[in-house]
Amino acid sequence: MANLFSQLFNLFSPDRPAPIYVPDALPLPAPKAPSVQTNDHTLQPLKNWSHPFKDKNNPLLQLTQLSKAAAGYYPVGRNGLWHGGVHFDSGTAGTLEQQSSVHCLADGEVVAYRIDEHSPTTTYFVDELCVPKPFSRNFVLVRHRLEAPK
Repeated sequence: MANLFSQLFNLFSPDRPAPIYVPDALPLPAPKAPSVQTNDHTLQPLKNWSHPFKDKNNPLLQLTQLSKAAAGYYPVGRNGLWHGGVHFDSGTAGTLEQQSSVHCLADGEVVAYRIDEHSPTTTYFVDELCVPKPFSRNFVLVRHRLEAPK
């Protein structure tokens, strides 16, 4: 028993050398993943693009109105980087015609989409009360090939 205690206490001794870990074998690099097949060759570079809502009178005004969205900004995000996702919600409801239709930035391929039959709900705190409110997970992801003007 005394030998057991001396071994246990020596484990934490400052004079004890640190154990050296030597792996049995060096890890091998992961195999290359197969490249994703895309139809990039079918998408021609676009030089014309449009805003997501019908009003074409004042594009700057439309971008200004989109910046009022509560959930995100288009076309530049909060971090100053390109953000191609358009958010429209209660922040843009009074200024944009968002009930009838939303247009694509440009022609492209639909990569993914989700349209829920029922809006999920989550609990928000409103004036110190728990209130269940619906939210949207719906999206359409479209791949475009844009060419910047020279």
